[in-house]
Amino acid sequence: MKRQQNLLQQQQQQQHERRCCRAHGGKLVGETWVQQSDAEDYIEEGQRAFQSEEYATAIALFEKALTSEGSGTKRDRTNPAELSLGEKQSAYYNLAASHGKMGHWDLAFASLELTFQSGYANGRLYGLGRAARDFQRLEMDKDLEELKKDERWKTILTKYRVRGSEIAFQLDPSNSSIGKAIEMMSKKNKK
Repeated sequence: MKRQQNLLQQQQQQQHERRCCRAHGGKLVGETWVQQSDAEDYIEEGQRAFQSEEYATAIALFEKALTSEGSGTKRDRTNPAELSLGEKQSAYYNLAASHGKMGHWDLAFASLELTFQSGYANGRLYGLGRAARDFQRLEMDKDLEELKKDERWKTILTKYRVRGSEIAFQLDPSNSSIGKAIEMMSKKNKK
């Protein structure tokens, strides 16, 4: 009985903390208050729902994230800030996994396609080294196992596979010491 009361109190405390985060637009990390966008809050809640195998709830939260205020550019005072690339990528990626778990194949592959269109594993945005690592993580992600059985998986991955020459990978600052040295030299020369 006492154990059930403790679990209930913990759940109530977690719900209270989530409401506080939403109301104040951030969270306490260690002793530092970190501002968070509404989209980030919804993505985090969606990830918790996904981990609890509440996939329908997770889908609703990830979709809500896509229509919420983000941490990106605020182009007009009368409109909310746009979603950052990372927020879009995270919401779509997690939607793909959630729809896959629910057996919504068309929605899962549409979300996966939107993940890549948002810049996920894009060598031009993040450098070839990081893009290749992100792509490899996607291929190994156990939450996407259901999707890997479908032919569309191979089609999408072939379309967005990270390609680059060996020299491009060596000169990429996110991937090699050569690239980092070149980046440092160019910064030094600009001063």
